[in-house]
Amino acid sequence: MIKALIFDFDGTLVDLFDQHLEAFQEVIERKYGIEFTREDLDAGYGMVGKDILGMFFKKHKLKVGDEELEDVARERRRLALEKIGVDVKLLPGAEELLENAKKRGLKIAVATSCSRDVCDRVFEMPVFRGKLDAVTTGSEVSKGKPDPEIFLKTARKLDLKPKECVVFEDSSYGVQAGKKAGMKVIAVATGHEPREKLARENPDKIVGSLLEFKIEDISGM
Repeated sequence: MIKALIFDFDGTLVDLFDQHLEAFQEVIERKYGIEFTREDLDAGYGMVGKDILGMFFKKHKLKVGDEELEDVARERRRLALEKIGVDVKLLPGAEELLENAKKRGLKIAVATSCSRDVCDRVFEMPVFRGKLDAVTTGSEVSKGKPDPEIFLKTARKLDLKPKECVVFEDSSYGVQAGKKAGMKVIAVATGHEPREKLARENPDKIVGSLLEFKIEDISGM
């Protein structure tokens, strides 16, 4: 029996893609004089920022030590936070699903690769106040998605078994992580990854937006 909904954050509940892209572009161009493209962010979409940077440096055959990587990741987070305001874009169906889940007595959690300070900024929006029973961010885990650690940790915070949780994810790495955690997974094709790519990870259901998922669908999972 499903007792909790665990949401990825960026790309599932809200859209922060452009702000994150601009932050990556600014720090990479300033420090290395190399263009960071939308395709570079797409390649690591769903992973923590440090892992995305690691992939980018490997692609360009740049030897960057651990300390320098941490510094660049920290500067990227700072820039992203500057660009993210309180009134960010809430994705279609998010508010309704959160409201209906609460009315049904389900627990609600967020498990995201975003940093805690970014989440806290957005969680100031009225739609999130008093609705979240747990939040786990990328800074709390040793291995980011596609590793299942972040979802397993979130289930422990909720005091629930993995099989009692359903994950909502918009990235293939996130779908992989949810499946590895032993949870039901709803893939949300909000645009950054095509439906066909998400389908290859065998989610339990694919929707075009959260508007397509009704809280009554929980009973059939």
